[in-house]
Amino acid sequence: MLRREKFRRYADMATVRDYIEMLRRDASRTVDPEAPPPLRSKDPDDDYLIALAHSQNAILVSGDADLLDLVGGAPILAPADLLAEPALGG
Repeated sequence: MLRREKFRRYADMATVRDYIEMLRRDASRTVDPEAPPPLRSKDPDDDYLIALAHSQNAILVSGDADLLDLVGGAPILAPADLLAEPALGG
């Protein structure tokens, strides 16, 4: 997905390759959540991501407007907000 042309304005292919390699090296895998999400998005397809983040006590990072509308009710950050947060990556 990150290799799609629409992302070239954000990152060149070398950066994308480095990012994918970092994910392969450092990311953790988990099982699908069994519990429903603690809150629901306007888009039912997003509820899985909310449940997954909740089950892992993780921050959900997304540019999706339906998810960002839930900010305050769940730990959801826009990518720029994550990068600006010193304790999280900025």
